[in-house]
Amino acid sequence: MHELSVILEIISVVETYAEENRLAGKIETLVLRIGDRSSVLPKYIEAIYPTVVRNTILSNARLEIETAPGKDFFIKEIAVTDEPE
Repeated sequence: MHELSVILEIISVVETYAEENRLAGKIETLVLRIGDRSSVLPKYIEAIYPTVVRNTILSNARLEIETAPGKDFFIKEIAVTDEPE
């Protein structure tokens, strides 16, 4: 199951993005787009997400997965709150 390494890389990317944009503690939702022919299986991402993101910048972020035709796999959106830190 390579989905674990995929989630770990997503955490790294989001941490960098959040640091560069001063978004620590403001991320509410992470939206992934996964193609139905990609090598990433949404059910495994959903299953391991809560455990893997524990104690990370995504620990309070809800995961949404959009499936689509094709082989695409990418972070579609990082939704943040407008509340001050």
